[in-house]
Amino acid sequence: MTFNPNRLTLLRQRAGMTKEALAHKCDVTRRTVTDWESGNVAAPPVELFADLFEVDVSFLSREDPPDLDHRDLSFRALSSVGARKATRVVAAARMSLEFSQWLDEHYRTPDVDLPSMEDLLSPLSADDYSPERASKMLRQIWALSDRPIKNMMWLLERHGIRIFSIPREDRDVDAFSFWYSGRPYIFINTEKSAERLRFDLAHELGHLILHKGVSTARERPYEIQANQFASGFLMPAAGLLAQVSTASSQLRLQDIHIMKRSWKVSAVAMVRRLFDLGAILDWHYRNWMVDLSSRGYRRGEPDGIHPEQSRLITSLLAQARQDDVGLREMSQKSGVPIRTIEQAFTGLAVVPLAVTTGGPQPTTASVAPRLSIVC
Repeated sequence: MTFNPNRLTLLRQRAGMTKEALAHKCDVTRRTVTDWESGNVAAPPVELFADLFEVDVSFLSREDPPDLDHRDLSFRALSSVGARKATRVVAAARMSLEFSQWLDEHYRTPDVDLPSMEDLLSPLSADDYSPERASKMLRQIWALSDRPIKNMMWLLERHGIRIFSIPREDRDVDAFSFWYSGRPYIFINTEKSAERLRFDLAHELGHLILHKGVSTARERPYEIQANQFASGFLMPAAGLLAQVSTASSQLRLQDIHIMKRSWKVSAVAMVRRLFDLGAILDWHYRNWMVDLSSRGYRRGEPDGIHPEQSRLITSLLAQARQDDVGLREMSQKSGVPIRTIEQAFTGLAVVPLAVTTGGPQPTTASVAPRLSIVC
């Protein structure tokens, strides 16, 4: 078997290990680990690596995984996350990318249909580049009118955006996004409320459009722009203000709960949007925020909606069951560790137990099956 040292480095980084830690696990020196990862050892103990990291030994012989750097991601600043955690999260994303590439090679998935800023706006004035205007133009291009979005996750998947879950142990990094080989990706924390998850998706959609090719490092101006885009996309001004049929002085907090359920956003996001649009006064904003905070709406959504799930992953698992293929077979065919696949799917679909089906292997079809996504 040909050993690829870059695979060992990837596994070590995904585990959050230093070279010293790996050396201790293997009862060798740090220099030996360096030699392993530099390809300077003719016959490294690949079986030991496979056992240690719980992967098939063939994983260590595959070609290099997709290349990705934390600077390519719309990612929280390293000062708050830490360089080692960032490296760990990027390693997990690289493995998910590898699975995504296998997915596109074996199934017909939606083409990318995400316009650039140049497609959305004309450079007639500085105002043309506002996040609010960009969100309005994208809704027009996607024919969404000014009504609430029924299912945010399905909408993005239908337009070719690939969505995966952040592993539970890494969810302090929150959501992030990036472009790779012409496809946009969003990684989300599925433990959040459904409303906040929808806002995260819209926020990362803003990054993908507004900041493509920009290393944002989660700097405040970029985050404000992404939030403005998300608010405008989920709660378009024309549609929202049309629902406000009374004067701002007559709006009550209970009206906010009706409106936020209609638009499928958090109560906090609804109050902030109404304030930004001038529909409520500063007095209302401050007092309602205090009231919502006291009732737990800053930490979650006590009367929230049902979480959205991935139609793409659900369709993939349904097709796999039809072909009598389990997660273990997917792992073997894609070369991606089964744990990585499970983590990428967690919270996005009902994932079956990772057992071998034992049934017949599917024959190669002349046309790859299409994974259906409707909205």
